[in-house]
Amino acid sequence: MDIDAELTDEQAIGLKALTGDALWSQPRAVTVDYGGGSVAPICIDGISWDVTLLVPGQARHLRRACDDAEVGSIAPALAAALTAASGRDPRFDAVFAHGGDFSRQAAAYDALTKEGGRLVPSPNSRAQPPATPVLEAPDAAAEPVANDPQPITPL
Repeated sequence: MDIDAELTDEQAIGLKALTGDALWSQPRAVTVDYGGGSVAPICIDGISWDVTLLVPGQARHLRRACDDAEVGSIAPALAAALTAASGRDPRFDAVFAHGGDFSRQAAAYDALTKEGGRLVPSPNSRAQPPATPVLEAPDAAAEPVANDPQPITPL
């Protein structure tokens, strides 16, 4: 699979829109509390997913076990990423035969929240790092500030 392949404008817009999605405010690792307490999942027949957001000033990592409600909490990110990659390599498509369809998991997460359940941080979940304000790049045409280091010109 060519990881340097250009995305269509529609795919790129979809992925860029995810940077502001509330899903990134979730804890790194979670367990599902269906209303009577939470129990760590045991994945017998399923897949765990890791998604990472890296943008200037912010890094977020979310790990979700095979529980449908857990996976559903990050369904928008998974759907966008797998949809963008689908159709580019038959080997990839064979592994992910459903492409970016995470509707079952998204429905499970919606049902969880509507029924009073919630995701709670796993006992071993580290806190997400705080976002760092990013200064805008200086205008190339602007005059250099007196204390800015100047490039060294070879002799």
